[in-house]
Amino acid sequence: MKRFMFPVSAALALMLTLVPAAHPYAYNPWTTMSGAKNAVINPFVYTTSLNPFGMSIDVLGWYGFTPNFDIAVNAATLSFSSSGFSYGGSWVMPRYDFGNNNIAALQLKMTPSGSLMLYDVVPQYQFFWENDVLATELNAYVDVSFVYANTSFSSSVGTKAGLYAAPVFKLFKSLYLFCEIDPAYTFGIASAFDLAIVPGITILLNEGKHQICVGVPLGNVLHVAGGSTTVSVTPGIAVWYWTAIETGKK
Repeated sequence: MKRFMFPVSAALALMLTLVPAAHPYAYNPWTTMSGAKNAVINPFVYTTSLNPFGMSIDVLGWYGFTPNFDIAVNAATLSFSSSGFSYGGSWVMPRYDFGNNNIAALQLKMTPSGSLMLYDVVPQYQFFWENDVLATELNAYVDVSFVYANTSFSSSVGTKAGLYAAPVFKLFKSLYLFCEIDPAYTFGIASAFDLAIVPGITILLNEGKHQICVGVPLGNVLHVAGGSTTVSVTPGIAVWYWTAIETGKK
């Protein structure tokens, strides 16, 4: 049986086609487009606590078909626990940029919940702006959840609206500081308001061709529901890696 040999020249060609395309900085907001003919590798690793046995991995990638249209696919969320891995869902998100980083997106998610499957339809507005010193990232979304049972979809089981908003401070050429402020409101009988905060840093390597984001989710630091208010901090750790590979002539 022949072994597959990856030529050194091919490896060098791949390295040379890594491109510093449009990129994100903060942890949660989706920002500028992937770029035409760019394939983006963007895995996420995160936990809502500092317990390594509560970790999840998103197998995420993007592809830019044109300068104004791309699609993100999270092939699978894998959740790690002391008993092993479990499947936590998948999603797909086509996006279109109407110009100047004013982006419309539609995220479609499916998530297992016991013996049922939850489906989410999440229209979003995404915006990005930057200069040499600062950047601003903003996502506004409405998340409508449905449950699939007995071979049919039920009515909506939940609706939430919220923001991912992050100022980014460019401290050095290769080190940025951000602080996300993520408010969300859940509608319905069990209505609630939550405020999450995610401070962190982004490291840019090789002129931005490789980026590593390290965030510290503090959980819902403010929770308001049923006439009561709860303030708490539950730190976790969240990391993503980003790079874009040019796959063809533009």
